[in-house]
Amino acid sequence: MGTSLSDVDALVESLSAAARSGDSLAGGAEWVGSLCGEVAHSSDPKLIAATRARMQRLMGRLERAGNDNAELRGALVAEMKSLGVALTKADMTRVAERRWAVRASLKSRILQALNAGASRPRALAAELGVDESQVSRAFRDLVDEGRIEPVTPPASEVDGRAHWYALRESRVVSAAATVAASTRRR
Repeated sequence: MGTSLSDVDALVESLSAAARSGDSLAGGAEWVGSLCGEVAHSSDPKLIAATRARMQRLMGRLERAGNDNAELRGALVAEMKSLGVALTKADMTRVAERRWAVRASLKSRILQALNAGASRPRALAAELGVDESQVSRAFRDLVDEGRIEPVTPPASEVDGRAHWYALRESRVVSAAATVAASTRRR
């Protein structure tokens, strides 16, 4: 089990009490460093932000108590900076994960739409209700993955400049075989 907010609170309270009573804060810097290191490695943005706030609160309590333990203050400043960096990384990871999930969902929706036949990115963007740039990016990914391929536009298409895409032939055959197999089982 990792470090929890109650562990952070316990450390803050014990160091605050020691500072108020004039007791020695020897070892406080190591405790702060160890605890904040564990919190930073948790990659939990809420825990990191809460710990950083509590370290700032501890710094204020030390100042009000008139404690001049330079080693502990230095550790607090350094750990608040490292927690800030860890928070930024955790937030960036969450954003990247969300973007990946949205992109994967969009690619799945595109593949389903292309089961009906070839289409243009612009037409699919309108059909799926998303921005053309998202569809174009997903099309590039799907082409790179070998799941779709550019095709010749239908003869009825007036704009010869438009790019059309369809499922790769092997995907269409595979999808047709799956459908055929499922209807035979019934």
